[in-house]
Amino acid sequence: ERKIYRCYPNAVNKKSVRFSLCAITMFVQYVTVQLIHSTQGRTMSPDNLNKLKASIKRHEGFVAKPYSDTKGNMTIGWGHNLSANGLKTQYCELLLADDIEEAFQDAKRFVTLFPALSEPRQAVIIEMVFYIGVERLLGFRAMLDALKAEDYSKAAEEMLNSEWSREVGTRANDLAHVMESGVM
Repeated sequence: ERKIYRCYPNAVNKKSVRFSLCAITMFVQYVTVQLIHSTQGRTMSPDNLNKLKASIKRHEGFVAKPYSDTKGNMTIGWGHNLSANGLKTQYCELLLADDIEEAFQDAKRFVTLFPALSEPRQAVIIEMVFYIGVERLLGFRAMLDALKAEDYSKAAEEMLNSEWSREVGTRANDLAHVMESGVM
């Protein structure tokens, strides 16, 4: 049986439909179907699967940040053992998508000239917010002044003349090049 996974826009604020929420919903649906149709030919009814999940949630409790469990294992969520299992690539992709979306929203909200920038230059601002946060980005006054004046060479120069540049090395050079050229 083929399942079609869809995201329903009425499930979240229509002004801010977030890709990551959609992706998480689809992934959870996919994993649930995979669990129901296990590799040994056994199946678990959706009702029993929901009861199983409710039992695990009730017994484990939810913690959004990593913590040490009673055996000293780094754990997150409803008892996911990070020490033994880490995170699967698809989970990390979802986290990255959510972090990028958050950086994008912060850039739109707090960097007044953001909408006037080309997409490659917006991407530079988003990546800087992703790495250092919007508050620290707003400390790049000379860079932001250069962007207001549409002096992209000066903006790139100011990016490279910073503590951030010394912290991130090649990343700063790459992003400064995009800022100056306007090409990703």
